[in-house]
Amino acid sequence: MVIDTSKIAILEDNERTKLTEEEWQSIEQIFQKAINDYNQNTNNKIDVKNYLRQYVVSENETGEKKVWINCFCDKGEEYRKTRRKRREKYGVITAEDNWKEEVVTVLDGGKCYFNLTVNLSKETYYDFRINGEA
Repeated sequence: MVIDTSKIAILEDNERTKLTEEEWQSIEQIFQKAINDYNQNTNNKIDVKNYLRQYVVSENETGEKKVWINCFCDKGEEYRKTRRKRREKYGVITAEDNWKEEVVTVLDGGKCYFNLTVNLSKETYYDFRINGEA
């Protein structure tokens, strides 16, 4: 499976939590199931191609691999260009500017920001959360 690094960042990657090809495929299948489950129960659908994703891989206390997937709206190249100009002019850097190195956290934002956890050993997902709106 080819990982689209323009849309996906893997954070805190180390030897213990390296993922195999099969694990990547499993993560993608479980992620798609979570999105499908959500979309079946709402009119406010999520289209994953409009999101950037961050993956944080870890092991729980029993040695099961889990992957926290943090998703947020991809606002496009024009937005990123404007942000870069502002950053250069004012020196202000946000987590969204460094999304491939830092976890993006925001308050509110609605369905533009959501996350979930995948347990690879159990092939399940849990804690599917969509941010609230102010």
